[in-house]
Amino acid sequence: ANIPTPRDRKSIFQTYVDDVLVGTHGRGADRRLQNHLNNIKAWALDSNIGINPLKSQAIALKRKTPLPNIRWGQD
Repeated sequence: ANIPTPRDRKSIFQTYVDDVLVGTHGRGADRRLQNHLNNIKAWALDSNIGINPLKSQAIALKRKTPLPNIRWGQD
């Protein structure tokens, strides 16, 4: 099965070997990013692929508003 990729115009998705970059912008970006991460996590579990949250990073770039609470590997 292929890794789920965002199809909307406000999201970017890049892969290289075993690295994945997911990004979003615009209104609702934090919600879209969380949805993308949830889809990738579900795909990885279904495909029996391990993802190490300790080797994962998130960078949030925002103007004036509080940073979103993006979760990875925390149930």
